[in-house]
Amino acid sequence: APTEFDGYSIPIFPDCEGKLYYLQQQLVPFSRIETQRSSWVNDDDDDDESSSSLTVDLDVSNFGYAVGEVEYVVAQKEDIPQAQQTIANFLKRLPLPKFDDDASQQQQKRPLSKLEHYLLQYRPDHFQLLHPGRDISKLLKDR
Repeated sequence: APTEFDGYSIPIFPDCEGKLYYLQQQLVPFSRIETQRSSWVNDDDDDDESSSSLTVDLDVSNFGYAVGEVEYVVAQKEDIPQAQQTIANFLKRLPLPKFDDDASQQQQKRPLSKLEHYLLQYRPDHFQLLHPGRDISKLLKDR
């Protein structure tokens, strides 16, 4: 098995009684994705108290793609609807592309993950295998 990919050492699985050795021999690296993450917490005094529990993470990859997430951790399942509303209110204040409220539209326009973007840009054949029926030319044009 190769020990380097794109000039970097390939991580070795911990030896679990030799069980993973066979798997490691079968795997072939096809990408290297490095990410630099920035994280923030919302501390706006003008916000209601609940929005102070928001965290925002922004990941920027070594190939220039950035993706972010807003998270609100709740203690009880009953708090989820309020957390979702708090996140929605926070996102409305940011200069982001606007999505329709229709869930199907949001699903179609959700940002690609770092790996999906990498595959779309550099390994479209792999992307197509994972997403049969998606129009790659439209996705590439929208990026």
